[in-house]
Parts: sequence; structure tokens; C-alpha cells
Amino acid sequence: MYMMSRYEQVASGSEAHHGRVRYGLTAAFALLVVIWASSFLEGWKRRAKVLALDWGALDDALAAVAKEHVKFSEDAMRRGFYTADGLWVDLSADTQSAPPGRGRSKVWRPTAEDAELLGASHTSRWSSASRRMRRVSVSVAVVVLMGLACVLTITAIMVLRLWFVRRGYSTVYVAIINAAAIEVFNSVWRHIALALTSWENHRLEKRFRDALVFKMFAFQFINCYFSFFYLAFFRRHDGTLFGLARSANLATDRCGGLDCMYQLRQQLLISLLFNFVVGTANETLRPVRKAAITKLKACLKRASRRVDVEPEADEVRLDAIAAKRRQKERLTPAEERLYEQNELIVDIVAQYDLPELKAVEFGLSPTFYEFNELALQFGYIVLFSAALPAAAGLALLNNLLELRLDSVKVLKLTRRVPATSDSKGIGAWRSILLFLTYVGLGTNLGI
Repeated sequence: MYMMSRYEQVASGSEAHHGRVRYGLTAAFALLVVIWASSFLEGWKRRAKVLALDWGALDDALAAVAKEHVKFSEDAMRRGFYTADGLWVDLSADTQSAPPGRGRSKVWRPTAEDAELLGASHTSRWSSASRRMRRVSVSVAVVVLMGLACVLTITAIMVLRLWFVRRGYSTVYVAIINAAAIEVFNSVWRHIALALTSWENHRLEKRFRDALVFKMFAFQFINCYFSFFYLAFFRRHDGTLFGLARSANLATDRCGGLDCMYQLRQQLLISLLFNFVVGTANETLRPVRKAAITKLKACLKRASRRVDVEPEADEVRLDAIAAKRRQKERLTPAEERLYEQNELIVDIVAQYDLPELKAVEFGLSPTFYEFNELALQFGYIVLFSAALPAAAGLALLNNLLELRLDSVKVLKLTRRVPATSDSKGIGAWRSILLFLTYVGLGTNLGI
């Protein structure tokens, strides 16, 4: 009996020692993640400045800030103009001498002499600021409602996990369901956020991009990280899912110590793997699917029409060959010979005739949604990788693979001849990454 009790004391002491070592290593890794995130942002900012200086984009970027958005629709043509700060300068004769009334505090009215110097005959596209603010308020309400719907859905999934635990089933399936729900909500919200931002009718392209970035991330922060915050911080104190487990007659969900870390680690691993697999397959297969559908339509069109007489060589035009190449149609022998002689020109003409990407059509960069995915991945690593240190390695492998896949997609599958657009940074995405770094400091201290 003495030997058994002695063995149990030694075993318990060894477990306590290993627990202290594990907690110490976790704290050291969390500190390393925070330092890396801060250094990464500062290095990225410095690199962006160097590239903008090398390409001469610092001065041109200032002009790009005041560029009007392609989807901007004016309410009227009025005599006046907008300043660089977005302040409307009214040059109409009926308001120059009128005192600023209610709701007119953001309108500067020059005197008659100043208006004459500025050019009172100048007219600009004008939009109502009060109408835009009302629309922005509606958009904020939609974000809040969608966030509540997301929270309720994830809470229901957590209740389902308690039901699985009570029945003795594996919780891996529930983690997969949670990751799938997050992906579905993100996909749906992208379309809703783009429609809402277009409806708000922002005049400047930069304002449109910033509004879309903040609107998308405000919802995605709740959607992607709510379940992780619950597993990391609330579950150890409130194991009843805010009273739902007790009302549903289910077991409590309270955990302690390493069990909380295990559930958080499992959810993070499955979410990262699910995003990697689904995101890579979606980005890769979507252009391939579109190309296959285009080729199938060309085959059906060619099979349903009669065979035309081959045109003479002088009747063949390069734009007709480019159109056929774009539609994946078969060329005649004369067109084949001309195409071989002017292959580069025909391919460039075909690319110019391709429709714009949806992001470019709304005044966004072609890589806008790639930045969104990287920002969400950055959040997973900075906020919760202390529970799964291997998450950083998985993210690195995914980015290396996606770098090659994106190069194939951009250079072959969705190649365009884009109009040049200068930029001196990543815009509002830097504010998002900086916010995640500050929040990551708190989460790593709490974990």
C-alpha cells in the first residue's frame, strides 16, 4: 500500500510538472506570435513604401484617392465642386448669401466675389449626403441582424455538440458542420455586402473600398471567431451555453485546463483544413468549370449550324479570329494560317474583348477577395494559434500552394489585360490586420 501511494504521488507530481512546462511553452509561443505579428505589419508597411517609391506611385496614388467610383450615380448636376476632404462647395446663386440652416453645416458657401473667382458656372455631379447616411444606417442594421443570425446558428451547432456528447458520438462531425456553416455565411455575406455598399452610392472609389472592407470584416469577425472565443474563454466559466443546455436537459459544457485547449485545438485544426481544401478547390475549379461550359456551348453551336464556305484569305479578319478563340470555336484553315502568323496580336485582342471580372467591374482590385482570405487566415493564426502551434505551418504550406495555383489562374484561366491602377499600400486591410494584432495580444494573454 505504501508503494502504491508513493507511486501515485510521483505520477501526480510528474503530471503537474509536465503541465507547468506545457503552460510555459504555450505562453512563450503566444509571446512569439504577438512579436511576429507586429514585426510583420511594420515590415509590410516599409516594403509597400519602397515599392511605391520604386514604381513612382506615391504622387499618382494621391490622384487615385479622389477618383470617382464607377457605380456612383449623381442625384443632380449642381453648380459647385467637392474638395479633397469630400466637402461640397456650393456655388449656386440662391445659396451664396443664405445663412447655413439646419442640416447645412457641411456645405461651404463662398461670397459672391469668391464664387466669381472659383468659377460660378462650374457644375459637378452632386449626391445627397443625408440620403447616403440613411442608407449607411440601414446597412449597419443589416450587419447587426446578420451577426445575430450567425450567432444563433453557431449556438445551435454547439447545442448539437452537447447532444452528440450525451449520445457518445464523436464531436469531429460537429466541428466540420461548424466550419461548413462559417464558409456558407462568408460566401453569402460577400454578395450582400457588395450589394449594400453599391446601394450606399459612395462617390469616391477609396470610400467605396473602405466601406466594403469594414462591412465585410465586421460580420466575418463574428462569424469566424465567435465559436473560438466561446471555447477559449466562456466555456470554462459557463458550461450551460448561456442557459440553453439546462433548458434542453443536456449535460453541462464546462471544461477545465487541457480539455478546453483540446476542444479549441480540434476546432481550429478542422476549420483551417476545411478552409484550405474548400477555398483551394473553389478557386481552382471555378475557372475550369467556366472554361468547360464555354467550350461545350461552342461545340453545341458548331454542331447545330450548317458548314459555311471557307472565306478567302483576304476576307479573314483578326477580330473575328479573336472572337472565335474567345468562344473556343474551331478555326477554318485560312484562319488557322493567319492565326499562326499573328498569334500574339490575336490573343491580346481576345483578352481585351473578355468581360471584366466582377471585382474590377465594381471598382475593386482583382486580388481584393484574396486579401480578404489572407486577413481571415491572419486572424486565426494571431488570435488562437497558441492552442495549435502547427497552425502557422499549415498556413504557410497553404499559402505556398495557393501562390502557384493563383499564378496558373491569373496567367492562364482568367487572364485579362487590366488597366493600370497605382496604389501606395493595401488600404483599409492594414487597419484590419492592426486590429487583429491588438486583439491577438489580449487572446494570447487569456489563453
